[in-house]
Amino acid sequence: MRKRMFKTAAALSILFFMSLNLHAQEAYSLKYKYEKGKSYQYNYDMTSKLTQEVMGKEIKVDSDIHNILTFNVEDITGGDINFVTTIDSAVLHNTAMGKENTMDLTDLIGKRCSVVMSDLGVVKNSSMIDTLDEKYAHMAPISEELKQFFTRLSSKDVKTGGSWNYQDVDTIKNLGDGVTRNLDVTATLAGKETMLGISCLKIPFTGKFKISGKANLQGMDFTVEGDGTISGTMYLGSKSKVMVERDLTMSIEMTLATSGQQSMVIPITQEIATKQTLINK
Repeated sequence: MRKRMFKTAAALSILFFMSLNLHAQEAYSLKYKYEKGKSYQYNYDMTSKLTQEVMGKEIKVDSDIHNILTFNVEDITGGDINFVTTIDSAVLHNTAMGKENTMDLTDLIGKRCSVVMSDLGVVKNSSMIDTLDEKYAHMAPISEELKQFFTRLSSKDVKTGGSWNYQDVDTIKNLGDGVTRNLDVTATLAGKETMLGISCLKIPFTGKFKISGKANLQGMDFTVEGDGTISGTMYLGSKSKVMVERDLTMSIEMTLATSGQQSMVIPITQEIATKQTLINK
């Protein structure tokens, strides 16, 4: 009897360890799978706290932006997802020099942007279809924001605990075409977690970047230098392979410097937090 119980226990132990081994070997193919003809609507919230020093005077600007964006999948070709993204809602609230202001940016509603993104999240093209009013010239257009809307995925299957790294270079449009940001990010597949009632793959990421170049602001030429860090977590639907939610924080320290008779250096620090949440789950 004892011998039979021992054999049964041994067999169960083998099965248990085999199941652990099989689970440990499970790898996931990470590719976005947005479906042609469907629309995906996201809340896109951003907060910014900026401090700059000009001629010994500290200036603080706090901003909150709420957007609702709809990504319409027009076509899928060779793994590239072709979106036409529309702005459904846009509200800006800021506080600067003791004054508060809320703007309902009604004239942005309905404006469209064309986005071509690979199934790994590489944005190959992002450009406005509709023209924006000149009053928005000092702001980065939504087409620029969308270049960093999705987290880059791994080109290889990834096991839980596995990581991948990617680099990217983009232009900071509201500082002029001569200012670039060089980004280096590491992402990790942390496992499965339920988010908004959906089974998701949890993907935390951290990174750093450098900013450099030439800018022209209000008719003055500046040399721009700085660096920063980013961190966040994206939740990717484990079955749908659609982004369900993403949180991101960014810290920036940079300087704007002029030379010549009116030389000056403007130090700037900025903290940015964004959150994207899928509405039509």
